[in-house]
Amino acid sequence: MSGRERTRIEKAQARLRVRRAIALVLVFCFAMFGGWGLSFSLQGQDLPVDWQGGDAAAGNAASDLPQRMNFLLVGSDRRPGEGGARSDTIMVVSLDRETGRAAVLSIPRDTRVSIPRHGRDKINTAYAIGGIDLTRQVVGGLLDIDIPYYVEMDFKGFQRIIDTLGGVTMNVEHRMYYPEEGIDLRPGLQRLNGRNALGFVRFRYYPLGDIDRAEQQQKFLVALVEETLQVKNLAKVPQLIPELYKNLKTNIPVSQGLELARLAAGFDPSRISTDTLPGDFLDLQGTSYWEVDAKRCKETLDELLTRPLPSSGPKP
Repeated sequence: MSGRERTRIEKAQARLRVRRAIALVLVFCFAMFGGWGLSFSLQGQDLPVDWQGGDAAAGNAASDLPQRMNFLLVGSDRRPGEGGARSDTIMVVSLDRETGRAAVLSIPRDTRVSIPRHGRDKINTAYAIGGIDLTRQVVGGLLDIDIPYYVEMDFKGFQRIIDTLGGVTMNVEHRMYYPEEGIDLRPGLQRLNGRNALGFVRFRYYPLGDIDRAEQQQKFLVALVEETLQVKNLAKVPQLIPELYKNLKTNIPVSQGLELARLAAGFDPSRISTDTLPGDFLDLQGTSYWEVDAKRCKETLDELLTRPLPSSGPKP
């Protein structure tokens, strides 16, 4: 094999790794209305350099990355012309670089927490008064972990990205009808466009409210993993990157991309474990909360990353 041919093959393999890395990150972020892309030059398409952002805690090179990488994923209910947005969905994603496993922990938006300089309140209030930074501080304290990375997206961005992907095939298990929010889905296996996918992950009128909704969002996550990693969808990555850039905010430095590409190269959807922050319902002075089980919550992510994996099948 000539040196030129070897170089051509290596470049093609590198492009594939980058695509798979982006696809893997899309998977996690779509679960809570988020997603992000890496500012690589891909097929001649460069994104603006200000995409990088980042902060000191996130590190500046792949060699600085810890074995465990923790991400805070926030979907806000911010809409054009409206202020005072709250976090409609919160998830923590933890990637274990050594084992190639991922844990996704849903945090109900009614979770009762202590917010600095505010007092005890629902966790989505942290986003309303202090944005993503205060939310990251509160969630990190709740789980006793460092969360250096964040990704946030609103409803409009979520819809656009799902539509660019071409939709997601999902089994709708229950009738979902809430006309005030434009949600009208009937049971059955179907292809969800951006608007209907948003309705699916936002619908909360279940017996257990947000707890059941978190389970449905986790199912959407796994379905999206399978969808996004299909070869036919990897080809859409160049189209997705500009949409990601326009519709989300993140502090993930570009320098972390190669390491994420390595992680994604052999990623298997069955290696995702999902759960909801352990706790119970609490009614306090007429307000409903999710009261955290303090003894269990700090160990939950570790348990997810060591939980026995299924012998077959795509779902954890």
